[in-house]
Amino acid sequence: MRFIISFITFCGLVGVWYFIKKQPNIKYRNISALISLISFVIFGLFFREDKSQQGSVRSDVSSSSSSLNLSTTTQASSSILEVSSSSESASISNQFNDEEFQKYASQFQNKLNELVKETGQVYSATGRGLILYLTVPQDFKYNSKDNIQEFADKVLQVKNETFPVWLVENGYSAQDVSIRLHIKTEDGTVLAKEKLSGIMKVTK
Repeated sequence: MRFIISFITFCGLVGVWYFIKKQPNIKYRNISALISLISFVIFGLFFREDKSQQGSVRSDVSSSSSSLNLSTTTQASSSILEVSSSSESASISNQFNDEEFQKYASQFQNKLNELVKETGQVYSATGRGLILYLTVPQDFKYNSKDNIQEFADKVLQVKNETFPVWLVENGYSAQDVSIRLHIKTEDGTVLAKEKLSGIMKVTK
């Protein structure tokens, strides 16, 4: 199409030259000039439309490519974060086992015994399955409910103050691991348990 319009424009210009130089004829000269002008205008409009279409195609391709790249990058980043988060959680779960828990339980036990050494009482603590078991002397179960509640609250406070510090000192985040406190006597009678709400509940 562009070639035909170009050829008509060329022929019109040749006609203008011919009817001016070789065989002067005002009528034919004007017709040739008009044909050239019309062909030139059509050629210009056609070329502009074609260029606009090419620009639109390039813009669409560029936009699609950018969207694809952004989507691919976002999905890849999301996958990396999920894998990283899963790996980190699995690593923490694997590291904080009963052996690690018992290390804290021993420190907790020593702390409590130091606080009550003047009374002559001795407590023992074990960590198992995210439960911190504190074993108290047998005669504790004969105390009143209020006394047991007061004792349980004080022990819970010690646990809440020392466990986050122990976690950080041993390479864990204080939010990574949560344990609960159970208090029992030497014969296994459970006196109090820490509820999910974080308070001690006397079970006697």
